[in-house]
Amino acid sequence: MRSTRSSKREAGFTLIEMLVVMLIIGIMATLGMPALQQMINRSRLEGLAREIAVMCQSTRLEAIKGGIPTVIRFDITNRFVVSWIDANGDNIQDAGERELLRRQLPPQAEYGGPGGLGETGGLPKDSDGAWLTFNVNGSIELTSAGDCDAGLGCVRFGDSRPNYLELSIGPAATANVRVRKWNGSYWALPGEGGPWEWK
Repeated sequence: MRSTRSSKREAGFTLIEMLVVMLIIGIMATLGMPALQQMINRSRLEGLAREIAVMCQSTRLEAIKGGIPTVIRFDITNRFVVSWIDANGDNIQDAGERELLRRQLPPQAEYGGPGGLGETGGLPKDSDGAWLTFNVNGSIELTSAGDCDAGLGCVRFGDSRPNYLELSIGPAATANVRVRKWNGSYWALPGEGGPWEWK
């Protein structure tokens, strides 16, 4: 008499096969995590610098369009950037002066530059930070360059790896804003000397 039971093995995965696949996925995730974390940090820092560059440009355009000076303040103590219409021209955000934009620095980013370079240069300063005043013709007034390139103002951001980006602003007549990265010996524009290297 024949058995009705099939001698074929049931389709599916064994426990050992599943464990091997999970082990391989774990090893790949462990090896890829530092690169993923570096990419996330780089994106945050670059995004912050580009967003603040756009804040500078839109604050400048508001001064030109509205015929009233505007200010963008880099508050180093409280870790934010804010811009407003400075109706009375005192470079202080008074009650009733319309705020244009505000951006808090993310936890991974800090104001500052490499090797003791300051957070800002060429910009008027006080105990909490620095600011840029955009005149109605779109120009800015710079103090001495400090540790920025001649004729430019600058604001620097970094992370703990350490990677540093700089917003260079100038010349004073046009207030052109560019993002540059510290490559170990100088501030490089995108594509200058090859792609930016990240730590």
